[in-house]
Amino acid sequence: MIATVHSALLHGGQLTAIRIEVSAEPGLKFQMSGTRDPVMREAPDRIRAAFQSMGWRWPGKRITMLLHPLDMHKSGATLDLPMALAIAMATARMPVPPHHVWALGALNLSGRLCQPDKGGVAQVKRSIRRLPPLTAVNHVSQAIDTMKHWGQLAGHDAVRKIAWPDIAWDASTWLVFELVASGGHPLLLEGHPDQDKVAFAHALHKVLEVLHKRQLPLREPAGMLSVKAFFSPSGEWDQSTGGLLFVNQAQVLPASILSAMGQAMMATHSPADRRWLLLARNPCACGYQGSQSQACLCTPSALSAHERKFNVTLLQAFHLMHVMEAGKVKAQWDELIYRCKKARAVQAKRGVLNAFASKSVIQSHFQLAPSAHEAMLKEGLRQGQAHLWHLCRVARSAADLDGTKHVLGRHVALAVSLSARVGPLGPGRSLSTSQAPRNPRSQ
Repeated sequence: MIATVHSALLHGGQLTAIRIEVSAEPGLKFQMSGTRDPVMREAPDRIRAAFQSMGWRWPGKRITMLLHPLDMHKSGATLDLPMALAIAMATARMPVPPHHVWALGALNLSGRLCQPDKGGVAQVKRSIRRLPPLTAVNHVSQAIDTMKHWGQLAGHDAVRKIAWPDIAWDASTWLVFELVASGGHPLLLEGHPDQDKVAFAHALHKVLEVLHKRQLPLREPAGMLSVKAFFSPSGEWDQSTGGLLFVNQAQVLPASILSAMGQAMMATHSPADRRWLLLARNPCACGYQGSQSQACLCTPSALSAHERKFNVTLLQAFHLMHVMEAGKVKAQWDELIYRCKKARAVQAKRGVLNAFASKSVIQSHFQLAPSAHEAMLKEGLRQGQAHLWHLCRVARSAADLDGTKHVLGRHVALAVSLSARVGPLGPGRSLSTSQAPRNPRSQ
């Protein structure tokens, strides 16, 4: 059987496509053609160790590997991952997908991908305008699992037929997007007027419809509504059940609606009375506090009034708070939906999305590593028990996206950095001065 995997290398300062072909026949010999570089020719030893870390034995086959173009000088370890995938497909360890496989990455002996600054991976990625799938995995087993279940979980062809928006954000915004889509967490999103928060909401709604395989309601209330109208049986709150409620320009809403919204979110609801909630606001009345492109015109009293409008009850109800930043990272929608579906599948075994998990579910099924348990206790002592449960839910969603059984310390740190923390006299921090979260998959 012959398997093919595509990749790329920098040659003479130019990005060159690489095609890796592997044939597996009866026998025990390994032969590689297309390079004389000693590091690259040692790749079979690294791949053998990576397979052993997964519990796989090295295939008892005669393996022939060709690296096209054969006459081009190739060096380094950045082709380790595509070589491993090609060997796994050629030896029937995983099915050959119906689409082109594109991968890139250097492996260590445990099967983990080396840091992006090693092996020239970062330099190659910077040269690619749109990163293909399998560039965000952190272990060879994760890449193989992705390929095994691609069609079943991601609906690859169906996802590609959708007209997805061509949008670019910073990496932390994409991570928050995945946490909301996969875990159902309510999000308070802040950004300057030039940050397209509407595009965030519409893209989220489209992803949710793909995940649920049906149309979902999208409510975008506009204008000055009363509390009675907002929460009436035919109001925005009721009509958004089971879908997405996107409240844009929240700073112009009456404080009474914001307070009532916080109370409704904190109340106990039946599974049928649930929705994705996205509240978007500007950082101040004029919209440019902390902006580098335009000066803020708000007075100190106006800034204080803006923060007081978002009271403690409302902020405590949100699991996530995030500041949108300009970025150049474009979405790989098929891969994003695959990760969300895989995380959803894990949550389905627990019977509920993480955002709606009860205390008993958290205590029974949210396994914490010792480092995570210690960090969670410290944060609970600082912020209170209600905040602790929210942290558990967000950290569990981060772990599900990361593909780990236990919640680790880095997942708790991410949840803390994104949490809606408040102090005894009101908001404990301004979103505009918060630190951007780190992606757990990059650690």
